[in-house]
Amino acid sequence: MKSLPLVLVLVELVTGCSPKEAPVTYNLDAASNRIVSVLPHEWTVTSAPPEQHFYTTNFFTNTVTREFMLLGPRPNYFEWTDHSGNTHRTNHAKECLYIWIVPSGAVAKSMGPFWHRKSPITVFSAPNLGVYAQVSQQIILSSERMKEILDDSQKGYCPEVYPSWVAWRWDIAGVLRKEP
Repeated sequence: MKSLPLVLVLVELVTGCSPKEAPVTYNLDAASNRIVSVLPHEWTVTSAPPEQHFYTTNFFTNTVTREFMLLGPRPNYFEWTDHSGNTHRTNHAKECLYIWIVPSGAVAKSMGPFWHRKSPITVFSAPNLGVYAQVSQQIILSSERMKEILDDSQKGYCPEVYPSWVAWRWDIAGVLRKEP
């Protein structure tokens, strides 16, 4: 009789004392909608620009990768010196986040030692879904005006982008961790 309680305790330790939680399943549409649901009111979602598609084709191995851009309100400037030595500054871009949602098995490719751009960072990872992001800027000037500026400049400077949405990584990962 004394061995029965001991056996029950051992069985409980081996099998666990609470039922196992079912794994959360994700689909690309649901994950996209959840990410968009945590956007600050000044931020908008838009389709991926060609610059982002470059990353998509060169960094991810899965063809069903979902890509889109989150565009923020903060402008970024380009400061340049023209051929006469005069310095100019114009707000040429806005802050943005390139977002990729990839199904399980979509591996991020190593770009090697000569890759001169920042690689996308992992924001969220689950057994069946990964979310990556890249802080960037989206040009808001017309291509003609931007070409004029570049043609007129002998040197230029554009500061690094620090998103106004400071907690973006935590907000996105947090909403994806919650039960649907």
